[in-house]
Amino acid sequence: MKDTLEIIILLLSGVALVLLIVVLIEFRKTIQKLIEFMAKTEQTITPIVENMAAAAKNIREITEDVDGAVGDLRSVTTAVKDLAGQVQEASDLIGQTVLKTRASVHGVKAGFSAALGLLGKNLFKKGDTGYDGE
Repeated sequence: MKDTLEIIILLLSGVALVLLIVVLIEFRKTIQKLIEFMAKTEQTITPIVENMAAAAKNIREITEDVDGAVGDLRSVTTAVKDLAGQVQEASDLIGQTVLKTRASVHGVKAGFSAALGLLGKNLFKKGDTGYDGE
């Protein structure tokens, strides 16, 4: 019985050893496939990562260009605001000048009309100057 038990243990040990070898071979195949998969993935991902890095660089450059353009636009806007203020001041001055000129013209017209009226009135009156002396 002892011999039978030893034979059974040897057979079971042999079967276990064969199973272990088969499992190790399958494990090795799986590891090799995993390594191949990782290599293919790396080959695929590397150009994508490089393209993403180039795109990020381009985005950075575009952002810097936009920042510069915004600064230039701010300068132009400030200049336009200053110019608009100066135009408004000039317009106000012109408006005041026009009003004063109109008032002067109306004053001159009124004075000229009064002078002509007085002259006409004095031309037909002999000896009367129209001046009361007061």
